[in-house]
Amino acid sequence: TRESDKKTVKSYASLDHKRKSNISDRQTDRQIWRNGQGEEQTLRRSLRRLKGQADRWRVSVYSWLQAHDAIFEAERTDSTNPITYYLKFKISLLQGDSESAVDAIDKMCNTLAAHQELSLDNNGDDVENNALISLAAQFAFEKSNRHAAEKALESLAQRSRTASQTLTALRCLTRLKLSLLTDQSNSSVVTSILYYINTALEMLSSTSKEKLTEAAFDNETKWFMKIAWNLALQCKDSTREMHDLISVCQKLALLCPDQEYSATRQKTCLLLAVSSGLEMARQETDEKTKMTLLVEVLRNIEQCQQLKEPQTPSAGSVSHSNSDVLLLLYEFEAKAQSDHPLEELHDLVEHADTLPQADAKTFETLAGIAIHSSATNSNELALSALEKSISRYTRSKELDLERCSKVFRGAIQLCLQGDRIDASRTKAWSYYQQVLEIAEAKQERLYPEMEILWLMTKAWNHGIHQYSGGQYQEAEQWCGMGMRCLEQLTSMKTNYEPQMTGVYAEILSKVEDHCEKTDTEQ
Repeated sequence: TRESDKKTVKSYASLDHKRKSNISDRQTDRQIWRNGQGEEQTLRRSLRRLKGQADRWRVSVYSWLQAHDAIFEAERTDSTNPITYYLKFKISLLQGDSESAVDAIDKMCNTLAAHQELSLDNNGDDVENNALISLAAQFAFEKSNRHAAEKALESLAQRSRTASQTLTALRCLTRLKLSLLTDQSNSSVVTSILYYINTALEMLSSTSKEKLTEAAFDNETKWFMKIAWNLALQCKDSTREMHDLISVCQKLALLCPDQEYSATRQKTCLLLAVSSGLEMARQETDEKTKMTLLVEVLRNIEQCQQLKEPQTPSAGSVSHSNSDVLLLLYEFEAKAQSDHPLEELHDLVEHADTLPQADAKTFETLAGIAIHSSATNSNELALSALEKSISRYTRSKELDLERCSKVFRGAIQLCLQGDRIDASRTKAWSYYQQVLEIAEAKQERLYPEMEILWLMTKAWNHGIHQYSGGQYQEAEQWCGMGMRCLEQLTSMKTNYEPQMTGVYAEILSKVEDHCEKTDTEQ
């Protein structure tokens, strides 16, 4: 009986095991049936993976024909795989086909963009996708293909949402373009570099501290600012390009964390921006555009005047006193060219007289600007500046006769040109008196003989003009001044003395007769 019970238990255990086995088999069958629909997709993915591996192997062994066939088949099977276009890019570069390589980069970027839109984890995809473009750029550099490298870097700069990666791409692009520049700037290359620097400026302006460390931000800002500065100095023959580069340099200086460095750089940039802006205004023929440029110049001057000077000026920066003089000259020209009231211009001349660093040459420059400006009564303004220049020359310890004589000549010319009023002739007479005092002092350095000759001729001709008009008294005075100038000539005195002496005697006789006639009539 016990043996029979044991057999029965074993029989039931066997049946139970079979039952459980059948249940497990049915569950397995059911699971297989459920996954049956994905088998085809799994096989396709496996096929693409195998083909990709085959592509890499064929590229590595330079089996071009087989690699082309494999890439063509992979592109036909799955045209949304960026790896396929990356391999196509590599094959094109290895064969020296730049156009096909650039086309492959475009398609790769398009497929990456499509994947990024469908992806849930945008941050992860962005890093991975941009890494693929970075590899493409690196491979193009290794193969010395500038065109393909630029295309890859431009795609990276446009697509990347990582500040450091975008700025690195822009720096590489800038270096590539800079290598194309020679001693003379190329307009298209400078335009491209300016675009990259402006893009970097936008990126830095919108980048938060969390995305870029303070040290990295400072380094990037200063790097692009130095590139803009150096390139602007190289573009001295193109005022527009120089002005644009200096403007972006000044905007980058605003982003510098170092306030003292920033203020110094900003002021220097603004001075150059004002200078280049004035040069553009001088060359501009359209009156409306010219006025717009002058308004911008005056705005930059005001902004520059409001900047605080650093306690310790950096090397190469413009000192406070020199910058004040430059700004005043620029402001004077901008206002003179834009028809500001004459009182404002006179105020600037008077303000220049209070600046310690404003020397005689400063007022010569102001006079030259006034003469060539469109301001009303510009000659009076120029004469006012020349008077201050003469005053500084005559007060100096060592009189620069060469420079001073030219200033006297300019002032006298302004006073005696055309039909000037009596007050102007009186001023001219006083200038002659000052010149002769200097010339008759018999200093170590003689007054320039050619200037004396010019003064003699001017006074003599003015006297003859008065004589022709019946103004005998004035004629005798100015011709007498000419004779005094004649006495200061050295080598050329004998050429003029006989004729002038004879004519002057006739004038004196005529004046005496005129006086006697007047007395008789009275």
